[in-house]
Amino acid sequence: MGDGSRPSLRLDGVASLQRGDLELRFPRGQETRAEAAADLVDVLRPVVARYLGVSWQGGVRLELLEVARASGANPVTGTLLHSLRGFDERSPLSAGSLSYELGRLLLYRAGRDGDYPGSGPRHPDWLPEAALLPLRHVWVDRSAWLDAVAEQVALFRWRKPFAEPLLRDMRRLNPRQRVVASAQCLLRGQTLARYHPDWIRTWRRRLAEDPGRDGEEALELATGAGRAVWEERFAADLQQATETLGSPPPGGW
Repeated sequence: MGDGSRPSLRLDGVASLQRGDLELRFPRGQETRAEAAADLVDVLRPVVARYLGVSWQGGVRLELLEVARASGANPVTGTLLHSLRGFDERSPLSAGSLSYELGRLLLYRAGRDGDYPGSGPRHPDWLPEAALLPLRHVWVDRSAWLDAVAEQVALFRWRKPFAEPLLRDMRRLNPRQRVVASAQCLLRGQTLARYHPDWIRTWRRRLAEDPGRDGEEALELATGAGRAVWEERFAADLQQATETLGSPPPGGW
């Protein structure tokens, strides 16, 4: 525009539903779908909070718009994008996907990641992924969960696992590589859980008690083992699981 002003964002056709600290934005005329989405989030949030061992903090904005709009999110409001199709199908897969996203948001808040004073990332990419990826499967039964773990193990029958530096910064990976890295992160989480069943909650508490503490330092404090020890355990468990074609290590996963 010639006067230097910018055209206003057109929000006609967009409605909002407020339920406590949850806000949903959706296309007008789809109130029933928005109510169903709010019901789903009401079910998921307590489960995610119990998984991380923390009460819910801050508000959430969920957008059911096919095209994302400017959210106006502030530091205590998380914006989650989820497709309309996901809520229509209401499957364990869609519930797991949203649980994972809610978990990432709550871990960021409860771990006080926003207060971290370091110049680089607080965590290597693989560490929060190892903690949160099981949430993608939290709504399936045990048999389906074991099948999912075995499927991830099977990837390494024909793909070499990535070295830790590549798992530290997964943005450098292409989409096909990211599938393998994600499987590796999930399996690392299972190794951590085998040695320390409550590692996620303990790790999260160590993060929260000192915002200057990075993720690896918190993990060492939570488990009593440093990076070198864990890398050896990850490699040994993956090797054994691959050799036994998807069977979990002794002690079970």
